[in-house]
Amino acid sequence: MKAYLAISLFMTLALALEAADNCETLGCGAVYDTSKSCQCNELCTHYGNCCEDYLTLGCNKCEHMGCIDYDNRYVCQCNSECPNYGNCCEDYNQLCGGGGGEDSCAGRCGTSPDNTKNCQCNDVCSTYGDCCSDYNSLCGSGGGGSFDMDAYATKMWELDENRIDPSYYTVNLQGYKSSSSSPYTDDALNDLFSYFDEDYIYKHGTFASYSRLCNLYKPVQGFDEDVTTEATIDVNLYLDDVMATSLIQEAVTRLQSAGHVTDAADFRAKLKRAFFELYSRTSSTDSSGFEHCFCGEFKSSTQVNGFHNWVTFYEQEKQGRLNYFGNFGLTQPDHLGVQFEWDNRMKPLTSIMLGVSTEFELAIYMACFFENPGKATSFTITDGSSSYPVQVQIWTHGDGTQIGSAYFIS
Repeated sequence: MKAYLAISLFMTLALALEAADNCETLGCGAVYDTSKSCQCNELCTHYGNCCEDYLTLGCNKCEHMGCIDYDNRYVCQCNSECPNYGNCCEDYNQLCGGGGGEDSCAGRCGTSPDNTKNCQCNDVCSTYGDCCSDYNSLCGSGGGGSFDMDAYATKMWELDENRIDPSYYTVNLQGYKSSSSSPYTDDALNDLFSYFDEDYIYKHGTFASYSRLCNLYKPVQGFDEDVTTEATIDVNLYLDDVMATSLIQEAVTRLQSAGHVTDAADFRAKLKRAFFELYSRTSSTDSSGFEHCFCGEFKSSTQVNGFHNWVTFYEQEKQGRLNYFGNFGLTQPDHLGVQFEWDNRMKPLTSIMLGVSTEFELAIYMACFFENPGKATSFTITDGSSSYPVQVQIWTHGDGTQIGSAYFIS
């Protein structure tokens, strides 16, 4: 009888907890939370983990997503081109102005400067005094504050002295994919990396200390990480190397001016907290922002979580553990969407930035983390006469001081 009552009580509690995980309780647009059985943000349709009431509550609306650039992972769109493709969210006309015209930022927040328009909707418009009248009200937290994300990202790109020149590696793109949905097919007969100069890359700048880090982690979620003396030393040596770069020193200066950090020591402490301090995904200390983003994790026996670094991709390919399935296109600057199988687990879509240093990625992620946590940040990287529109997604974890996930949107 006691056993029956215990089982009955357990089932009642389990059902109560499951019932609590709905969008009415969590709220539309709620930040991704690994402790929940379902999600209510705009990416849940892509990952297939929306709560049952996601659509009935109208969470797939511009009200919750904002008037943002096209993203093929969303079931409806809130950009100026959606009327042409018939895939606008139902409140697009009301909130985003049905395209807005040349004097509105509706559907244009974070877009590159366009000389054909009467006014602009990007971070540098404040500098040049040519922002549209609705720039602040529509673009808001997507980069419309005092922090100039365009200028910041461009400077980080310029100072990335440890970025690897393409002459030291070669990618073989092979099969192009138009959809990340199943069934998954292997459209690449060969590895993605056909050439990778280990002698140069693994001895170049911060890549030397970075190359030791992923071996410190257990990829399977649910198994607590071992906090060893060796791991602590390797992480601190890597952070020493990162902090010594001119790129990070400039990042600190700019983030300090914006009020996000007080000095280099404060930046290092917040970076370490955000990416390297362990937290729980499915057990008490089985994950961290760094492991998730740069090394990758096994979400289950069939799924891969995270995994957004190009060097890690090569290393797993070399070991014979990763099978590249094909790509979703290469956009500048060196941004590639890929599909692969890792230890017999699928990653339908992830993105990697080829050649960049990890300190470049960290500097971008930290700025987006400070400026726009839990959302996608749009900005432009300018390299000489070329300008490249970029989007980065940041998900926070726990109390908001740690990174749940961070990646360049493919």
